Amino acid sequence: LKLYLRELPEPLLMFHNFAACLEAGKRLATHEGDGIAVLQQVIAELPSSYAIVLRHLCQFLWDVQSNSVENKMTLPNLATVFAPSILVIRDQSDVQQLMETTPFVNAITVLLISRSPEVFSRMPSVPPTALLVDAVSRLYAGDGCVVIVVLIADLLPDLDVDDEEEERLRADSYSPGTPPRHAHMPVQAVSIQGPVRQLQLDLVHERQARSGLEARVADLTAQLAAMSAQLAAESDARARAEAALRALAGRK
Repeated sequence: LKLYLRELPEPLLMFHNFAACLEAGKRLATHEGDGIAVLQQVIAELPSSYAIVLRHLCQFLWDVQSNSVENKMTLPNLATVFAPSILVIRDQSDVQQLMETTPFVNAITVLLISRSPEVFSRMPSVPPTALLVDAVSRLYAGDGCVVIVVLIADLLPDLDVDDEEEERLRADSYSPGTPPRHAHMPVQAVSIQGPVRQLQLDLVHERQARSGLEARVADLTAQLAAMSAQLAAESDARARAEAALRALAGRK
């Protein structure tokens, strides 16, 4: 999980929010309410998919720390592990700044986990279909921030597409490898089945292509092994022939 978060092109709190979150972390010690208000505003302005994944992550980490007697993962320990993956400064080469900001980044992470209901209370209410379309759009745009399984688990009970809509979706054209063109339209006009279906097809094609490449690699490996064995046999035969020639020369 930590590796997944570290490899995102944008951290869950996003690079451009680092300064605001850092200021919130500095305020927590003296004016906690101000710090929480800044965080609430930052989260309210996050893309919907980022905010919902961050919320699920914090809720999960709260469950983890609730068993800290057994797993030793207290809030400070969890913050030490996950803070560098959630709130990240863009310039990782400034070691001095990284050291100076780490306590505040950890404090922010502790607050996100321990006060999750309050911190996420200003998240805008977005229709489930819009959230899923946003998620699929970001996946096609190369943004890996969306844990699609989490989103579907969170939204599936609220999704409902009638027969007429399903028929319209069947006729709806969609270009593979590009973000759904409906991503910024009102939710009433949003089609989620087409992009999701296309995503599934793309994944199937990717698996098939990978299987074909793996089979080709295996075939080339077998050919290489056969060639190596043949070369070894030829080398052995040459060595025996040379030894025979030397033996004949010695007899003469």
